[in-house]
Amino acid sequence: MIIWQLHHSRPILWLALAAALVGLLSCGKPSRPPTDQAEIPGYLQLREEVGDHDFAPLRARRIVIDPGHGGYFKGAVGDQGLTEAEVNLGVALYLRGLLEWADAEVYLTRTADYDFLTPADSTLASDLAARVAFADSLQPDVFLSIHHNSTAQRDPDINETQTYYPVGRDGPDLDLARTIHKHLVINLEISPAKILPGNFRVLRDATVPAVLGEPAMISNPVMEGRLSLARSHELEASAYFLGLLEYFAAGTPRFESGFGDTVTIHDIAGGPLTWSFAADTRHASGTAGASGAPGLDPGSIVLRVDGAVEAVAISADGRRVQWSRPRQHGVHELELVARNLAGRSTPLLRQIWIGWAAEVHHTFLWEEASTSGTAGNEAGRRTLFGWELAAVGPPALQPSRELWLGGASGADEPAGLPLPLFPGRQGWILLDPVDFPDPAFIGQPAGGAHTSAGMHLDEPVPLVDLAPIQPARLTLPPGWRWRVLWPRGETWAGQVVPGGAWNPRWLPQAADLTPLLALAPVFDPAAPVLAAKEGTPFWLEATGALPICADADHRLPWQEPGGAAPDTLFWEPLLPPLVGKVIVLDARGGGAESDGTGPLGTRGSDLNLQIVEKTAALLRGAGCEVVLTRDGESRVPREQKILLANRAGAEQGGADLFLTIQRSDNPAGRVVARHHAGSSRGSAWARLFARAVQPLLAVGDTALVEPSWAYLLRHTASPALQVSLPGPDDIATEEELNDPPRQQAIARALLLGIAALWVGEEVIDDSLDLVDLLQAAPPTMLPLDRLDWARLDGNFFWQPVAAGRQGTAVAAPALSYLETPGLPALGPHHTVELHAGGSWQLWALSLRPDGASAYELLLENR
Repeated sequence: MIIWQLHHSRPILWLALAAALVGLLSCGKPSRPPTDQAEIPGYLQLREEVGDHDFAPLRARRIVIDPGHGGYFKGAVGDQGLTEAEVNLGVALYLRGLLEWADAEVYLTRTADYDFLTPADSTLASDLAARVAFADSLQPDVFLSIHHNSTAQRDPDINETQTYYPVGRDGPDLDLARTIHKHLVINLEISPAKILPGNFRVLRDATVPAVLGEPAMISNPVMEGRLSLARSHELEASAYFLGLLEYFAAGTPRFESGFGDTVTIHDIAGGPLTWSFAADTRHASGTAGASGAPGLDPGSIVLRVDGAVEAVAISADGRRVQWSRPRQHGVHELELVARNLAGRSTPLLRQIWIGWAAEVHHTFLWEEASTSGTAGNEAGRRTLFGWELAAVGPPALQPSRELWLGGASGADEPAGLPLPLFPGRQGWILLDPVDFPDPAFIGQPAGGAHTSAGMHLDEPVPLVDLAPIQPARLTLPPGWRWRVLWPRGETWAGQVVPGGAWNPRWLPQAADLTPLLALAPVFDPAAPVLAAKEGTPFWLEATGALPICADADHRLPWQEPGGAAPDTLFWEPLLPPLVGKVIVLDARGGGAESDGTGPLGTRGSDLNLQIVEKTAALLRGAGCEVVLTRDGESRVPREQKILLANRAGAEQGGADLFLTIQRSDNPAGRVVARHHAGSSRGSAWARLFARAVQPLLAVGDTALVEPSWAYLLRHTASPALQVSLPGPDDIATEEELNDPPRQQAIARALLLGIAALWVGEEVIDDSLDLVDLLQAAPPTMLPLDRLDWARLDGNFFWQPVAAGRQGTAVAAPALSYLETPGLPALGPHHTVELHAGGSWQLWALSLRPDGASAYELLLENR
C-alpha cells in the first residue's frame, strides 16, 4: 500500500526518473536511423529457376523431412506472435510438394501442429526420440530437419543463415550441408551465413546423412513479417529443393560388403582373410551402378586397419577394392572411406574382425627328386615346398626374416637368391620348379652354418615345441608356372616393394586351383612369388613401384622379344630417394577455426584438408610415410602438431618434412610459400614449390617466396613449409576451389616440389604432362574429351582440369584443358591407365632419348 501511494501521489517524479534511466542506459549508443524494410535482404526473390533443371537425380529418392517443434513445443516466437513451429511446417509442406513433383518418395515427421508426447512421457527428449525413430524406421537416403532461429537476447538486428550437420561426421553429412547451404545463401541472400557442426538429437542419432537448417532469425521483426507469408515458405522450400537436387546429382557412393559388421575367425590357419568391397555409385536416375554415374576416385580411398593406413588393391574397372590380411589373434578394426569423381564421400564403413588361436605351427619341407626323375620334375631337380601357418605366439616361434635359395659354391657363403619371410604370412614360398641352379642349401646367410636340406632360424627353436603337421605338396597344375618378382639391379636396397605388398589388378585364376587355394593363396601380396597361368597376361601394382604388366608370354612390355619366358620378372622403384621419407601434412583450421569462409559457406579449413588428403595419396604412392595432423573437422593445437612430427620420425630424429596448407592471408590472394628465415633446406623447398605451381597461376603471376618466423616454422625439427593458397573470397573463386580436378592439380605441384628436394630440380622440368601425352597418342587410345581419370605408373592419380569447369558443372560441348603441373617420371618406362565411363585401357609408355614417345596397348575391356 505505501508503495502504491508513492507511485500514485508522485507520478510526474516517477516519469522523470524513468526518462533519466532510459537516457543513462542509452548513453554512448547512437540511435539507429530508420531503414527501408524493402532494402533489408532476405526472402525477396528466388534467384534460381527451379524449372531449369533435370529432376532425374531425385527420382525414387526416399527423403524424410522433419518440421521442427509443433504442438506443445512452439519453438521461437516473434514479437508479433509468429511461432517457429508453424513456419517450419509451412516450408516443409511446400518442399514435400516440390519433391513429389520430381518423383521423390517423401515422408514428414508431422503434417499438422502436433507433438509426440505421451501421458507416460511429456519431455522434449521423448518428442525428439519419436522423430528419430520414425526416420530410422524408413531408412531414407537423407534426413532434413527444418527450423528457424532466434537469438537468446531476442536481438531484433541480428539475422543469419546457419546450416548444421552432425558433429564428427564430415563425410556425406557435410556434403549434404554444403549443397543445401549453397542454395539457401544464393536464394535467401542473408548474410552472414555459416555451415556448422551440431550436436542436436535429431542429427547425432540419425543413421543417414542429416542436416538441420536455420535459414533465418524469427526474432528479427523484418524476417518475422516475411516468414508469415506463404510466398516466403515457397521460396525457402525451393532453395532446399535445389540443394537436395544438386546433392543427389553428384551421386551417393557407398561401399558394399558381403561381411557383417563383425567377423569372427576361429580357424586362423587357413590362409589370409580377404575383404572385397564394391563401390556402388548411383546415377542421376537413382539406379545403382548405372552407366554415367560418377565413378570411384581411386586416389581418395583410405583404408585404416587398427588406425594405420594400408594399401588396397583396385579391380581393373576401378570400382572394387580388395584387401588381404593374415588371420591374426585378437580384435582388429577396419575402416574404409572414399569419394567419387564429383567429390562426394562414401559413408564410413567400419568392421570388426576377431581371430582366435591356441597354437602356432611352422613346417618347412625340402624334397629332393630322384636322379631318374619323377612326374612333374626334371631329373635331379630339387623342389622346395614351404608352408607357414599362423605367426601368432611367442617371439621365439616367429619365422626367419629371410631364406636363401642358392647353389653350393664350395663354401658356406650363399650364392643364390634371398627370399624374404614375413611373420603373419601364409604359405608363400611356392617354387615348383624354378629355373635356378640346383640349390644345395636353404638357410639364413648371417650367422650359423648352412646345411643341405635345412633351414636356419634367427633364434634357436626347440623342434619338440613345434607340433608336427602333415606338410602340403603345393604343386601347380599343368599350364601354371611360378614367377619370381625381384628388384632390378642393385639400385634398390629392399627385397620387396616399399609398401610391402603387390596388389593384383588383373590376375585370372582357374577352378583347378581351388584345392590349392584352401591351403595357400595363389598370390600372396607380400611374397616375391606368383602363380601365373601360361598364355594369360597379368597386371600387378604396388606402392612406390612401377607396375608389372606381363603379356600372355609373361613378358614385360620393355623386355627384348624372343627366347623363353623368364621366371624372374624385375621391377623398378618409381622415386627411390623418396621411399621411406616421413612427411607430416598439416591442414590449417578445424573446429571453430574456419580459416576463412566463402559466400556460399565453404570453409577454408575444409579446402585445406581436401588438398592435404590428395597430396597424401600421391606421396604414399611414391613410397613415403605420411602423417596427417588432422583427418577430420577437429582442431589440433599447434603444440600437439610439433609433438606428432617428433614422434612420426622418432627413429631418425623426427619427420623429414613438415608442410602446412592454409588459405591466403594477403589481400592480393596470391600463392605464398613461407619458410623459416634460418632454414636453407626450407628456403630451397619453397623455391621448388613456387616453380612447380607456376602452371596453375595467371599469366604474369608468380608464387611469392618469403621468410617467416611463424610458430610452426620455427619449432618443427624438420624443414617446414607454409603454403598459403587463395581463399574463397567470391562465388566464382569458391566454386573453382571446390573443383576436385583443380585440387588434384595443386597436390601434383606439392608432390613435384617435395620430389625435387631429393631427386633434383630436373624432376620438375622432366615431369609428364598427361594432356600432352594423350593429345599425341594413337587413335585407339581413349580420347581426352571422354576421359574421367587416369593413373600414371599405378600410383599417381590424375584428372583433367577443364577450362570453364566449376564444381560439378562442366562446360559443354567442347572442353579446353588447362596447363597444369605434371607428374614426376624417372626412367624411360611408364604405364598409363585410362578410364572413361565403363571403358578402361592400360598402356605401356616408353620415352625415347629423342623426346618421342612409344605407346603399346596392354589390356582393355572393349
